[in-house]
Amino acid sequence: PSRSADHSRGLEAPRTLFAKAEMDQQAGLPVDLSWRTGPCRAAEDRLPSDAVQRPSPSRATEVCFYSYHPLVRQEVQRQLEEGGIRVRSLAIDAAGQKDPLPGSKTSSAVFLIDAHPRRSVTEALAREILAKHSRARLLVMTEDLEESTTFPMLRIGAKGLLTYDDVGKQLVRAVREVASGGYWVPRSLLSQFLKTVLSASPPVRLLEGAPDLTRRERE
Repeated sequence: PSRSADHSRGLEAPRTLFAKAEMDQQAGLPVDLSWRTGPCRAAEDRLPSDAVQRPSPSRATEVCFYSYHPLVRQEVQRQLEEGGIRVRSLAIDAAGQKDPLPGSKTSSAVFLIDAHPRRSVTEALAREILAKHSRARLLVMTEDLEESTTFPMLRIGAKGLLTYDDVGKQLVRAVREVASGGYWVPRSLLSQFLKTVLSASPPVRLLEGAPDLTRRERE
């Protein structure tokens, strides 16, 4: 027999057992996976890529995306879905009227905001999102990374900043990084932002009258 025929027979057992396990699970019956450690396990490892089990939709990254421009919503949704990210596309108009925020039980980890021409509208939306979804991660798309635009968003709690020029190449990576708990902010910009925060903080006062503490401990 040909090599391809041997390969097909080798795949038959694990595929059949996978199907049985899935049927047992759907029926609420105990699922026996002990066969995965035997010869069928080796055959399972040779499954083609299209047979690999995908993550369940409930565990996939989901993004709520607010934009005032329908073409931007359409293009961003296309890019994210091609990257395996679920998207809930929401509209906001020039006056700041918007589709309602998702409920507090939404599975969305990331809220993506297309910066509004009126900065106050973008900032109000970001504050409202974080007030309702305290664990949400904010990623903001903006025309440029000027301090006057980005620093207010970082103060509110944005974890990522992305220019429109970078959306085509970096959007999916930025969403995944922010969703996993990281930041997507240019290092130079973040460094300058931290300097402004520290310079605005009150000076540290050394503790007096504590002779049992070293200078380092007082600091």
